[in-house]
Amino acid sequence: MRRPESGSAAVATGHSPYGARWSHGPARLAAGAGACADRGGPVSPELRINERIDATEVRVVGPRGEQMGIVPLARALEITHEYGLDLVEVAATARPPVCKIMNYEEFRARPPRPRRPRGLGW
Repeated sequence: MRRPESGSAAVATGHSPYGARWSHGPARLAAGAGACADRGGPVSPELRINERIDATEVRVVGPRGEQMGIVPLARALEITHEYGLDLVEVAATARPPVCKIMNYEEFRARPPRPRRPRGLGW
């Protein structure tokens, strides 16, 4: 099957020549919908820690990886201060956000983990 030309109706309306509708087609892009439009803004490369976390409740993961449950942010900060560590938001888009109790300075100083090679598909 031949692909439509760039000026054809199939491309202009956001339909593919195979009958499927594009999820990010020209109509959506023309409306101004960016990659983060439905998530509340651009993603910050810096993690939120301690009092910078703006959720009312968080799912807390302890310093050894144990699940501590969903607790109000104030209680999570109390637990964190008892350990003498930091509360770091590791999954901001989860509902409720996931926070881990850890030493943030050690975490930042740690070298990045090596990436697995991609492309073989197995």
